[in-house]
Amino acid sequence: LINDKVLSSQDKLNTVKDKIDNKLWPKYREIRDFSVDGYITDTKNSIDIARRNINGMEAIIDDVEAAQNRTKDAESNMIGKLKLLKDNIAQARAQAAKVKVSLLSGGKCARSYRAKYKQAATNNINFIFKTNQTSQDMLLVLVQKSTQEYLSVELIKGYLRFGWDVGDGPSMVDSPRKIIHQDDAVNEVDKWYKVEALRIQNIGILKVSPVKDMLNVEESRAASPGIKSTLKLDDTTQLFVSGTHINHIRPPMVTNGNFSGCISELHFDEARIGLHEFKTSSPLCGGCREASTFDILKEKNITQILC
Repeated sequence: LINDKVLSSQDKLNTVKDKIDNKLWPKYREIRDFSVDGYITDTKNSIDIARRNINGMEAIIDDVEAAQNRTKDAESNMIGKLKLLKDNIAQARAQAAKVKVSLLSGGKCARSYRAKYKQAATNNINFIFKTNQTSQDMLLVLVQKSTQEYLSVELIKGYLRFGWDVGDGPSMVDSPRKIIHQDDAVNEVDKWYKVEALRIQNIGILKVSPVKDMLNVEESRAASPGIKSTLKLDDTTQLFVSGTHINHIRPPMVTNGNFSGCISELHFDEARIGLHEFKTSSPLCGGCREASTFDILKEKNITQILC
């Protein structure tokens, strides 16, 4: 029992000695060696390092802000250049639209055009034309959103046809006026015809007259089935003249033939379509002699004076 107590006391003594050697002495040496000047120096160095870090961060922020300003300037310049480019394109198109160029087709031409499309209960297609082919069926103009939503003007067995579908089924109206081959006309003025195809809700109206006598109009009309009256044209709509491209699917009721002859003064929904300002074109399209109702009638008057 006495030996156990001696051993226990010795263990306690060793523990106390260990704390003195390993904990108290190191603390004492830290207090003994403490230098106020050194502490101030270390603190100053820390402040200097912090200040340099702050300056560095401020410099980075300045660089970021400068880059952002340069980006804004570049963006502003780019926006300005794009606006100028768009304005120039619009101006060029406006100038080009004033040029009267007719479309010449030999039966293998197809062109598509830009137009302003909207949902409407009325539509109209106007143009003048002459043809060197009356024995084959030919497409002159097609405005198509889908195979069930379209407007078309065709020459079928020598007679003009206006076709349309607003989604309730196809309808058509034929003109009783026989179109003559241009080679059968004596004078240039006798070759040309004026066409107006008009849709008012479910009523289709087709007016055809010789340019030399535009008061001599033959008018036909027909009604479409169903109750729909609005043709919902939009940016997916396409306007074709003289034919369609080879991979395009035409409405089932529209002829597969392409036009042969000359088309001029095309208007869709009162807006003039510049026939040389096409969106896409097949290689076999060209331009024919400039034609307008004014020029043709002027030639007619000169011919009458000379005769």
